[in-house]
Amino acid sequence: PTALDQANTLSILKALGKQSTGSSADNASPTTPTSSGVALMSETQQVMNARLDSLVEKGDLSGAASMFAKLKLEQKADVISCNTMVKGFARKGDWNMVDTVIKEMVTLGLQPSVVTYNSIMHEASLQNGRDKVQETLAKMIERGLRPDVYTCSIALRMIKGGAAHRPELDRVLQLIKE
Repeated sequence: PTALDQANTLSILKALGKQSTGSSADNASPTTPTSSGVALMSETQQVMNARLDSLVEKGDLSGAASMFAKLKLEQKADVISCNTMVKGFARKGDWNMVDTVIKEMVTLGLQPSVVTYNSIMHEASLQNGRDKVQETLAKMIERGLRPDVYTCSIALRMIKGGAAHRPELDRVLQLIKE
């Protein structure tokens, strides 16, 4: 299949995922029409990650967990699929499962990235989880990852006014300078 064929399939999967209300995206067996018109293809990592993201976006974490298991079984799990699962569990505030996925990443030989930690902090900030944001930022720095502009933006969002939060503000400003 050509890159255009795969791009078309991804667009179709995303559209179907937005329309579907059940977990049928997990059970679907999409094929890609090739330039010759023959619909034949094994799922690529990119297509499987798109399906995984569609399930997470719908809030179908059970279906997403099944797709993630399939990705791991077929040795197609990558940082993107792990980050997608992290995002899904973080949205639900299931921090134990977030930690489990991060441990699985390492077991698979993958390393959590700044994007991984930013995703956790973003979702925690939406849930007013100041302590979770700070804990995640500390873990990120412990792993030797440098906070980026998004990290700092999330951290600043969590700082409410008042002199009591001055040390937090100073810490974020120091991160920005580095």
